Amino acid sequence: MADKSIAVLPFVDMSEKKDQEYFGDGMAQEIIDILVTIPGLRVIGRTSSFQFKGKTVDLRTISEQLGVANVLEGSVRKSGDRVRVTAQLIDSHTGATRWSQTYDRDFIEVLKLQDEIATRVAREVEANALFSEILPPKILRNVEAYTAFLRAIDATDAQQQVIDLQQAFYLDPTFAGAASALAGAYLFLGEAGLMPAGEAFGKARHTADRALELDPNDSGAHEVLGEIYLEYDWDWAAAEREFKLAKTLAFHGLGSTQGDSTRLSLTLGRWDDAVRIVNKAVADDPLDPQSYLWLGIVEIRQGRLPEAEAALRRNLELDPAFNFSHYVLAVVLLARGELQAALAESLKEPIKGYRLVGSAMAYSALGLKSESDAALVPLLKIYSAYIPSGIAAVYTFRGEKDDAFKWLDRAYAQKDPLLYRITFSTEFDALHDDPRYKAFLKKMKLPE
Repeated sequence: MADKSIAVLPFVDMSEKKDQEYFGDGMAQEIIDILVTIPGLRVIGRTSSFQFKGKTVDLRTISEQLGVANVLEGSVRKSGDRVRVTAQLIDSHTGATRWSQTYDRDFIEVLKLQDEIATRVAREVEANALFSEILPPKILRNVEAYTAFLRAIDATDAQQQVIDLQQAFYLDPTFAGAASALAGAYLFLGEAGLMPAGEAFGKARHTADRALELDPNDSGAHEVLGEIYLEYDWDWAAAEREFKLAKTLAFHGLGSTQGDSTRLSLTLGRWDDAVRIVNKAVADDPLDPQSYLWLGIVEIRQGRLPEAEAALRRNLELDPAFNFSHYVLAVVLLARGELQAALAESLKEPIKGYRLVGSAMAYSALGLKSESDAALVPLLKIYSAYIPSGIAAVYTFRGEKDDAFKWLDRAYAQKDPLLYRITFSTEFDALHDDPRYKAFLKKMKLPE
């Protein structure tokens, strides 16, 4: 275990009304974002660190699960325009406090305060903390805008997140971080079928471009552009360029950049790269369910079904409602011949469209054609504008290739954001020997 390693836990809300949880979470997130810029310091991502939120867990357990030598924890209290922040750095091996301090500041100074805490932490773990050579000084121009931004990054409802970020950027049109996060929020709405893809990806692109006008080094905006190139434009070279740039600007590449690189590697058939990237993602963020989802997908493509199932069950252990995971697990179970279990997993999928896709395939495998047809009815009626590639997957599984290619062509025409998956999703393997499949890959400029 490296001594220069740290996990930042969410700061506890100590305000009288207990209404500042978003501020405590945001304080921890912002400190993580600063610490990851320090060369030589291994920083666990937010998703893993926040797994311990609200739990009474021994520090030694945290150390063992995350593989870190240090833990930063703290508390926040906000009253009017004043904040009190307490931070303490703890040696997770011994439980001894290495450093502790309480700050009383005006809220307008909160960004400087985050830098101060991160600098002191880096010094205590003997990491390079020359922020002046890495990051420009940050200035909080609008308290209300920053407050709305903190609420947004802590929100779980996608629509509410967009509203909060729109408010933050409206209140401070120079706030590049708010623009970048808003671009990502629009992107998610398109990916999840909560907004028509053309509208969502158009807004995401425009807002990401605006973020880069304000700050050309905003890694999140480059990441969003990379996802647009991958999922909507199918411009593989541009996607790779943006993902590499995002990772470089984010230094350690924490966040979803490694997941994006995994997706691109799978899309282009670079299996070894995908394995390497996803294993690094699991090591960097060992309690992040997303890493295990992509590990499971990589294992499926490699034909290692028991390992794929283990990764997906670990994903669901960390987050039982993680989007897409029950569906992917159902695909694994179908391949293993566990048909009833596959149906059960399909019916647990939180994304309704893919709940129907998975159940239509499972019913077909069980020989229940009328039930499979019944699952197809709402897919064709409601979701044809959102996930035509999912409908193509059902027809492929049922052996109805003409209908499968008809829906793949429709997915191409509609720019289905999930169509990039065609090269690595085993749901489409039955099409590989059909000459129409190679022609389709050529049209998408994908390797055969």
